[in-house]
Amino acid sequence: MASVHKRYNGASPYYVACYKGADGKWKYKSTKTTDRDQAIEMASGWEKTALVAAKGKLTYDRARELVQEVVADIFLRSNQEELPTTSLREWVKTWTESVESRGCESSANRYRQIAKKFFDHLGAKADKGIELVSPKGVQAFANDLARQFAKKTVRLHLTALRTCFNIAMKQGYLTSNPAKAVDMPECSDKNNRRAFTLVELKKLFEACRTTEWRGMCLFGIYTGQRLGDIALMKWGNVDLESKTVKLRTRKTARNMELPIARPLHSYLLSLPSSDDPDQYLFPNSARAVEANDGKVGTLSNQFQAILSGASLAEKRTHHSRGIGRDKRRPVSELSFHSFRHTATTVLKKLGVPQAVVQEIIGHDSEAVSRQYTHLDVEDLREHVEKMPDVTV
Repeated sequence: MASVHKRYNGASPYYVACYKGADGKWKYKSTKTTDRDQAIEMASGWEKTALVAAKGKLTYDRARELVQEVVADIFLRSNQEELPTTSLREWVKTWTESVESRGCESSANRYRQIAKKFFDHLGAKADKGIELVSPKGVQAFANDLARQFAKKTVRLHLTALRTCFNIAMKQGYLTSNPAKAVDMPECSDKNNRRAFTLVELKKLFEACRTTEWRGMCLFGIYTGQRLGDIALMKWGNVDLESKTVKLRTRKTARNMELPIARPLHSYLLSLPSSDDPDQYLFPNSARAVEANDGKVGTLSNQFQAILSGASLAEKRTHHSRGIGRDKRRPVSELSFHSFRHTATTVLKKLGVPQAVVQEIIGHDSEAVSRQYTHLDVEDLREHVEKMPDVTV
């Protein structure tokens, strides 16, 4: 049975643990503590670990469990309270609920989807202590993803896990981040999305056969906002008299007030007005987003069809191009997100300061908070009104 003692000559103030090792021989090891109770816990833990090893059952995961048990017992004796602990599944639930409570519903849902894949990979380990998640386990998950998805997707999953474990560290559940020990794959297939040219925009608006898509495209070019935020726009967000639109972005939970450019204002005036502020500006598109749990995949496909109709993109088919990572459908240079690039490009060509461009588009910018804290919607309107009318 393990025991502790101090050296008879008083050479060290620390207790020495005496326990039987995996080879059956007595071991003597300093505990590096002057607290006898802590020293006993450590000695017992070392002996217990040695006994498991002697039976050939000391796996990596079992070793981490034993270490955690010893640390938890020592923490309890020293602090009269239990060491904070939670399972990985419980932590992800707490963390994503916190993200959602801040108004970032789409981010929370994306994190849940990524976590579910990680749970499926881990199996029963997902319900064990979060501190038992190892870099080796995260690496195996990344390797599994790499066999199925593009490098960009693997990076997205690893970034989410790093964020998850970073917050867990701040809450005291971890002392290190197991996902940070895994190298991010280098993406050679960089995003090749670009801005629309004015000629392409005119073709696009000619191809917009529905009023809704024409309106959403105008919102895209003159506000630079994302497809999901535009599709869920309500009449309560719009003030036609002051020519402003207010919204809270789903991705960054940022409150924005933007000027409505003349072409967009003319379009809104042409719509049947509504006294109900909760009525959607684009009801069909809003229903498509809501029916798909907040995702915009259906709308993205519809927009791709419009691009194809305007001869601005290759028509998508459902025919297989083969199996394997090298047979994936090539990414189009143009998408709805290209409106953000377009608005940025147009404003820069007009000589609008970079910080102001970022404020209009909704990018976080230190320069904005440092130099342009006095900006209001009228200051932004001065620059937005310089943008060309793409409808003529």
